[in-house]
Amino acid sequence: KPHCRTALFGTSTDFFIGGLQDNGTIKWNGDLTWTRVRGGDGSWTAVHPNIDNIFFCSSQRLNIAKTINGGNNFFGLSLEESYVDPVAFIAPYVIAPSNGLVLYAGTSVMARSNDQGENWETLNNGTQLDGNPILSMEVSSTDEDVVYAGTAPFEGNRGHLFVSQDGNIFTDITSDLPDRFPMDITVDPTDPTLAY
Repeated sequence: KPHCRTALFGTSTDFFIGGLQDNGTIKWNGDLTWTRVRGGDGSWTAVHPNIDNIFFCSSQRLNIAKTINGGNNFFGLSLEESYVDPVAFIAPYVIAPSNGLVLYAGTSVMARSNDQGENWETLNNGTQLDGNPILSMEVSSTDEDVVYAGTAPFEGNRGHLFVSQDGNIFTDITSDLPDRFPMDITVDPTDPTLAY
């Protein structure tokens, strides 16, 4: 099944959320049970780095919802201008751990929000990275403008790996990497130029 991203940030060691394909999004509060907070095909999740009551979950095709009260209520985020096909069934988004304000999301174009998802702008001059759906991404924990994105093969095009150093324009850094596509990316916690 496609990769489903779990939330890695937040302040509490007794709070964790994750997406379960076919089974919604669940959260754990430190006891023996998990609570379902959203339905649908649970996919990527994100938690504000300083406020656990603010978190995001999503379902198929980048349908992102946000809560500001720990999951009691959710409202959808609008990404219409950035919703360019093709879109991965489990499409990625990430929150910048440095401030909790900046979010990145990907269809076949990259989008950025500077206000926790209220407003979005399309990056890379509004163009697709390579015509493939974006499958994975990660933002640096030390520099909110450094973000990596990997694409999945689509209609005969191989997947690629991209990086933006300015939070806007992306450069293809695939070079001589094998003809594969990254399911996950992580950025070194102290060196934003180093990713795995």
